[in-house]
Amino acid sequence: MTHTTTALTDIIDCPLCRCPDYQPLYTTTVFASEAIGTLDIQISMCEQCGFSYQNPQLTQETLDRHYQHHSSGATFHLLNENSRHFKLLTERNTFIESHIPLEQRHVICDMGGGQGDLISSIQAPQNAQKILIEPSCAIDQFDDPQIHVINKKIEDLSPADCPQIDLLLCISVLEHLKNPADVLQALQSKMTEGGYLVLEVPNSLTPYLQLAEFYSYEHLNHFTEQTLQQCLTQSGFIVIATDQTPSIPNIRIIAKKSTTLNNKTLTVNALKQYQTNKKAFIEQAFHAINDDIINKSLSHFSIYGTGEHTRAILEQFHFIDKVEYFIDTDSKKWGTELYNKPIIGPHQISDIQHRTILISSHDFELEIAHTIREHDTTIHIITLYNNLSC
Repeated sequence: MTHTTTALTDIIDCPLCRCPDYQPLYTTTVFASEAIGTLDIQISMCEQCGFSYQNPQLTQETLDRHYQHHSSGATFHLLNENSRHFKLLTERNTFIESHIPLEQRHVICDMGGGQGDLISSIQAPQNAQKILIEPSCAIDQFDDPQIHVINKKIEDLSPADCPQIDLLLCISVLEHLKNPADVLQALQSKMTEGGYLVLEVPNSLTPYLQLAEFYSYEHLNHFTEQTLQQCLTQSGFIVIATDQTPSIPNIRIIAKKSTTLNNKTLTVNALKQYQTNKKAFIEQAFHAINDDIINKSLSHFSIYGTGEHTRAILEQFHFIDKVEYFIDTDSKKWGTELYNKPIIGPHQISDIQHRTILISSHDFELEIAHTIREHDTTIHIITLYNNLSC
């Protein structure tokens, strides 16, 4: 195996801000392919905006030749309910269902969609149009007559190739592009006003250890949430949702084309949605508490937590007469009272006569449940946010 010649690579300016000055951060050597050979990889950081990218990197011509015969999107994967790929598809569809109305998915386009698993699984209105754009050899494994396939790079698309897009899927694509901001701007121009973008990239702040090199030669760009936001903003998008719990260390977001959508509109819409969601959640919590406390005719129970969350519960649900104890981890509160009820510590849980505890906390619900179980495994726990009631 021989190292690549300079004809295969070139030194570039920062893909986001075009600054020519950069600082080397990390170097490694990997075998790329028979055609490319062994490649020296250098991850660099822009001196001006802090974006991390591969520099030098393979030329566009070399990349185009490479993807004709090699693509991570063409890698075989299982697609059953126990597989990693199925779990990711489920996560992505759940995220989309939570934030993008079905009626706003008339033209769905998956850019770099590999073998078409996501666009095949996503729900769409009747007579919606689905388009798969895949420039690599991964498209050779796709066969679905219901989906229009375009074997082109996004830069090469003509207006006749597809109509204006309502929902654009872009999963594990930006890290492969030499000019991600330019490509996003080109995509934005092909979208309807207020169109949605679902975007996912590896998070460069959480590189995971494996025997293979994490910094693949195919990954030219390495995003953080901050640099991804910068890239989207300068390309005409506004982030409206971020998935906080992906099962892999990726950044997963939903953005909107923002020609007329400004931050004021987003904030007003978010607050309106919050009010609607809060009302629905209180009703849901009311039914849960009814089932666990009122319908079961519990004479007494205890509440773990003495903060604002507990005060809010007692304002919504009038059962202070049923509260036997308040429990709190803060030792300074032990021996005092709240609503004329004694506050005890978790070490006293096993002494409680009535064997039910309602956890009054959003952020620490799981942690508190674990604490209760450490002190007494026989207590019946009522939770409001995680399905742990037992």
